[in-house]
Amino acid sequence: MAAKRRSIDFFRILLDVESKNTTDGTFIFTCSQSDFWHEGVDLEKLDEALDVIDFTPWNTYLMLTKRPALAIRRLAALRRRWPANAWCGVTCGHPKSLPLLKPLRRIEAEKKFLSVEALLSPMVPGLDLPDIDWVIGGGESGPKARPCLVDWARALRDFTVGQGIPFFWKQWGVRENNPTQWEEELDPFAKGGATLDGKLWREFPVWQPVATIATPQFYLDSRLGPPLAHALGPSPLPGVAPAS
Repeated sequence: MAAKRRSIDFFRILLDVESKNTTDGTFIFTCSQSDFWHEGVDLEKLDEALDVIDFTPWNTYLMLTKRPALAIRRLAALRRRWPANAWCGVTCGHPKSLPLLKPLRRIEAEKKFLSVEALLSPMVPGLDLPDIDWVIGGGESGPKARPCLVDWARALRDFTVGQGIPFFWKQWGVRENNPTQWEEELDPFAKGGATLDGKLWREFPVWQPVATIATPQFYLDSRLGPPLAHALGPSPLPGVAPAS
């Protein structure tokens, strides 16, 4: 019930605030405390949220999920395609989560990414990165945080960078995981710090927003059937019409 409540709260916030008060190229991380594709969210609410994403093409939405196969089924139930201005990622911090990569690769998102956070076990060897555009890693935070070994982080970084894929090390989670002396830490505001071998790894994929706020009479349509983009007038969503 809590996860469902947080998901529905996201839709309300998204409709009322976040998508309206943004600038070109803004990243919106959806459902940071839940899952956009949670089975407890009504299809009607999901459909409404996808409309908001369509009607704000100057934003880029990062959807991180543990349910990529469910996302595919729910889109089919709504007769929709994946939004052109949304990236899709899966949480994959343990080898047991590796099967999630198969349905992730079936999703036709502009960018696909992995959140290897919390990194709880060696992921290399075993991790396979075809069709993956970005890898985020990090240790677990909180009073009951489990260990994240530096060898695991280095192996993940080296494998990702070796594949030519951008790597983002978010945090160590707790200081006990961090091998860097605290006086040498480059990001003391990250939980547990974020320095890895004397550097902050904060790489991003090459990316352009689908549209700009200044693009007049433009919005997207992720419902099945052509065309993908319409130029039929202002956004149908009240309060978020692009400036002409």
